[in-house]
Amino acid sequence: AYWVDLNFGNGTPGFPNGSGENQNWVLGLRGTFIASNAATGFLYPSVQAAVNSATNNYTVFALDNITNELVVSGKTNLTIVANAWLTNGPAALRTLSGVGIGSGFLVSNSEAVTIQGFIVTNFDHGVRFVGATRYHQVLNNLFLSNRVSGIFLDSTMSYITNMSNTVIASWHGILMSYSHHDFAFSNALVGNTNGISVIDGAYSNEVYGNLVYSNFSGIWMSNASTNFVAFNGVSSNYGGLAGPALMVGYGSRDNHVASNTISGPLHWYGIHVYLSSVSNRILSNHLYDNNAGGYAIRVGSANENTIAGNEVRSNGNFSVGIIVNASSMGTRVLGNRVWGSNQDVGIKLDSGARFSTVASNTVFMNRSTGIEIYNCSDNWVISNSVYANAGRGIRTLATPAVYVFWNHIVGNRVWGSGQTNGIVIGLGSMSNDILSNTVTGNLGAGIQLIGATNNLVGSNAVSGNLALGIVLVNASLSNTVTNNLVLQN
Repeated sequence: AYWVDLNFGNGTPGFPNGSGENQNWVLGLRGTFIASNAATGFLYPSVQAAVNSATNNYTVFALDNITNELVVSGKTNLTIVANAWLTNGPAALRTLSGVGIGSGFLVSNSEAVTIQGFIVTNFDHGVRFVGATRYHQVLNNLFLSNRVSGIFLDSTMSYITNMSNTVIASWHGILMSYSHHDFAFSNALVGNTNGISVIDGAYSNEVYGNLVYSNFSGIWMSNASTNFVAFNGVSSNYGGLAGPALMVGYGSRDNHVASNTISGPLHWYGIHVYLSSVSNRILSNHLYDNNAGGYAIRVGSANENTIAGNEVRSNGNFSVGIIVNASSMGTRVLGNRVWGSNQDVGIKLDSGARFSTVASNTVFMNRSTGIEIYNCSDNWVISNSVYANAGRGIRTLATPAVYVFWNHIVGNRVWGSGQTNGIVIGLGSMSNDILSNTVTGNLGAGIQLIGATNNLVGSNAVSGNLALGIVLVNASLSNTVTNNLVLQN
């Protein structure tokens, strides 16, 4: 091992056994040599010199603070560690400080380099891995106020592990750019512009178990594919409309976003699947207490995505739990629980969404409507349980000169506990099917058509509602109402 001592003070002998037998001799060399080879007795004037001289399977210990960039090239199985961290833990990190440019550690064309126990500050990048480099580990470091990124995986080959680091006040906390098969586990990302960025063709990376909070945006994926983002805690990020808690956007495809916990009063979007992103799976996440007026989960201008098994609850006033809009096609919204008295609408299809399937969800206790189809067509709403919402259970509606048509509302159970109306087919709705639903115990009508034309209302069971079972008002014309069971309303 090589020992690096920048101050040669008492108690920091130049040899690894700590006995001090050579301490006086080393003190006599103050300011000339700051690294030594324990095996050969060779001394070195800098950490960089120790790293350059080290052959495979060596460890370089840093005993005090360091300045200037450290370059590691062409090394295998090299460990660079702050010795005080090994003995005293996080309280004894050593500082590597720069002058605002370059990288604290620059690792290229190497294998199995470990960097551990440092505070790295005031560079462009705290640590940067570039090119044909793999099997590295970045462990237990603090990256502070580096301009572009704390940890940068730049077109890396595979299997770089970043674990238990804290990254504060960079543009990107962890930046994965065209990297693949790399890992970010159990890190804390705080006060950055983007907590974690997976961009520019990055694929098959794992972002797992990180704490991402008080950043402008939390986790940002752009043009990224087949990544696994799971079990992260994303909270209290403050970017609002421009800074979602978790973005899957700009051509991202086939990513798994699963079992994350997302909350924060300034999140306009909890999870945002956006702009030509295709075939992503948003599964079993827990979203709560996100911003008033926004969306816990939004799918916008994106096709063939799946939103399934999520718990979406108690997001802010006038917000929507799950929304699919902006001409998104083929979205599957399956088996979610969407509830909470603050949310305005539980699930909403809006603004040209087509060929969506909303099935087997449980939607309850929302402050206005359980499921709403607004200004869009060719969707299926099937086998949902919708109850105890403060307004309507299920509603279709269009703005003037826009029509809602060819939607299918089939096999849902829609019941009361304070719900005003069961199913409302509103203005501008035409050629929709309302079939085989069970509608019971609502405060108003079971099924109500308001200014709707050419719809089919058939084979529904409508009972126990406090107003009429099925009612057609406000010039609802040419509708077919057939084979329904209507009693005790």
